[in-house]
Amino acid sequence: MKINQAVSSTLLVAITEAIQDGQHLQYGLIDFPKGWEEKTLVALSDEFRSALNKSLDGSSFEAFVKESLEFIRLESGVPSPKTPIRLTELTCFKDALSTARIIVANLERVPAQYRLITRISKELGERITCSGVDVKLSDRLRVLSFDMIPKSFVLKHTNSRINAYLNRYHSDKIEEQFQDNALYLEFRTTGYLARRRSSRAISEFYDEIRAFYGACIANGIFYEHGGWSEEITPLLIGNSIHNGVESFAYVERCDEDVVACAALETSMKTDRQLKNGNSLEEVLTPIKAVFNSDNHVKLKTASTWALRAHLSRRGLDKILESAITIEVLMGDRETSDRIGLTKLIANRCAYALGKSNKEREDLIKFFIEFYKVRSEVVHSGRTVLNHDERKIVDEGLELSIRVLKHEIELSSDTPTVVRA
Repeated sequence: MKINQAVSSTLLVAITEAIQDGQHLQYGLIDFPKGWEEKTLVALSDEFRSALNKSLDGSSFEAFVKESLEFIRLESGVPSPKTPIRLTELTCFKDALSTARIIVANLERVPAQYRLITRISKELGERITCSGVDVKLSDRLRVLSFDMIPKSFVLKHTNSRINAYLNRYHSDKIEEQFQDNALYLEFRTTGYLARRRSSRAISEFYDEIRAFYGACIANGIFYEHGGWSEEITPLLIGNSIHNGVESFAYVERCDEDVVACAALETSMKTDRQLKNGNSLEEVLTPIKAVFNSDNHVKLKTASTWALRAHLSRRGLDKILESAITIEVLMGDRETSDRIGLTKLIANRCAYALGKSNKEREDLIKFFIEFYKVRSEVVHSGRTVLNHDERKIVDEGLELSIRVLKHEIELSSDTPTVVRA
């Protein structure tokens, strides 16, 4: 972000005072005088405060300064004190003004560019020759084989102390290199990737991952879980990019639903396509519509809910998630207020999927039953479904997947290529 001379001077004074008056506590925690951030921000213009909040993706300015100080300490090799101590008693912070200049320089690099990577379905990687794969799903999202990941991407920080800090929960699982039989999702974004909380950049990548898997399930690319093992637990790894140089910036074990997706098995349809010579790009052609069509917001949202419904083991969750998938795609607040949501969606599903009057009538009848069970779950506080209701739940999930597949096909510019 741009920082003019006047703002820079204000920040330098404020950060220098925070270092001079602050304490380093145990476990890498830093304490500033009470009200320091509020006092600092009041001295800045509304315009700069707004730009600062946007650049830090909602993370506090004080948190940014404290994290910068901790990285400076780690890089200097000064050990964390075992008892509270004034910051200026640590050799790396004796020159408070010089330290403040480093932090202001760091702030000028925000928002930063990031490359985030995670491994996807193990079995899909085993079904193809994992070399030369570069499938562009959108301007920010790609499927890559290990050899197409830029050589500049690093799996550890050059400073061993910072590397240990970033890997403190994952040091036994970080790979030294990418696997040659695996496929990876790469996501490019800008922002501020805070290490101690879920940042917008990470949340956005998870949204893309879930939408990818949900759309793949709807299009019959993946089928069902295989057995889970620690071997295929995917990690989310991030590099920051500054002046073309990549630095190790982030790592975490993926959320549980994404871990489960790594064990999804390819369908017989996918196996047949790949065996008959279809490229992975041809197999994934329908998925591109989810990220690139005019309808991409709805498609991504519905794909995410479809994935949740597919992964859910509880019928009560599954019926709600399936219903939301359909509502996202077929709902219309203005029209539903006039004729009722159930009737509206039932008719839209019927005319989208039914190929005859009989099929449409059956779809309308089923959807009314499905929504009746859904309403029972929402309004009655029930915690158990009977046998007939569980059957309706399973059929409702199938319907939501069919609706999503239909909407993806409508939004796709290019028909899927299937070789005989």
